[in-house]
Amino acid sequence: MGASLLAIALPAIERGEEWHWMIRLASDPAQIIGSISLFDQPDNHRGFWLSPQWQGHGYMGEACEVINDYWFVTLGHPVMVMPKAVGNQGSRRISEREGMRLLRTERGCFVSGELDKEVWALDREQWLGRATQIR
Repeated sequence: MGASLLAIALPAIERGEEWHWMIRLASDPAQIIGSISLFDQPDNHRGFWLSPQWQGHGYMGEACEVINDYWFVTLGHPVMVMPKAVGNQGSRRISEREGMRLLRTERGCFVSGELDKEVWALDREQWLGRATQIR
């Protein structure tokens, strides 16, 4: 993380408003292939990034399972809401597999500029019921 990002993230972590993890390969723990974060912000609870060469192998779905449990079980939040760029089909598929529902589409600011975004939500009871069925 850059110095300015650390200046923002570390105080938010200390306040209990953000949680950040690096995604690493079990076979090579020194290699960072992505990141996933939780935020206690309106309409922005989870965000992730995965290096393109590692996309499509199930790594992000696996990370989301763990992070969703942390959000709903450990932290006890009732709902998880997240924005995503409309064109991000991989992220959309993860939301669909998790049983999220599309709340709305609007304009949003991303690293690549202003784009249409979808806002998705998942309720705690729905997640816990789904997780119980899988286990």
